[in-house]
Amino acid sequence: MILYVAFFAQIILIYFISQWTIQHLFRALYRITKSTFVSSYILALLYFPGTLLHELSHFITAVALLLNVKEMDLIPVVKKSDDDKRYVKLGSVVFEQKDYFRSMLVGIAPFFVGLGFFFFMFEYDIFPNENIWINVLSLYLLFSVSSSMFSSKKDLEGTIIIVPLIILIFSILVGFNIDITRIFLSETTLEIMRRLNMYLLIATGGNSLIYVILRLFRI
Repeated sequence: MILYVAFFAQIILIYFISQWTIQHLFRALYRITKSTFVSSYILALLYFPGTLLHELSHFITAVALLLNVKEMDLIPVVKKSDDDKRYVKLGSVVFEQKDYFRSMLVGIAPFFVGLGFFFFMFEYDIFPNENIWINVLSLYLLFSVSSSMFSSKKDLEGTIIIVPLIILIFSILVGFNIDITRIFLSETTLEIMRRLNMYLLIATGGNSLIYVILRLFRI
């Protein structure tokens, strides 16, 4: 049970801490370079693997659900918030919104694709690895993908649908007299949860470290 609580707690934490880190890092780069163009593109390069996977998740899901994709953009855009502070939007997908259900599925797609990426790394035992360079690349990808699982408040709103989906899945399992406890407490499932928590902890730790450094040095 602790593994599942830790998992959902980290999902919530990674959303907020990654948002803070991205925006503070952009402002720090802007103070150094004095250029919104240079700052936004440095940030875009840093988070590019995660941004690409995120926007492709939106795009592919929208197409699969027969929603017309009007625009897909991987070029960072600098905007101003209500308090007149600059912030950067790393990418976007604009699609035809015909109904709430399909729009929500498109919105939460990056979350499940991100988890799929973690499962891929677990299934093929990519990280940790004996090869130091594979470990370095894996750490970077884990940081980038985890930090990009949610990149907007709109995406976060889409996760509301996860709750009824979980309830529906549990109801179906119970209805077919499937032992839920045995599934969720099996050694295989618990090992997957341990690895997922480790991956998320890496992303949370990386974002937190960057954020703390920026705050300490007031960059």
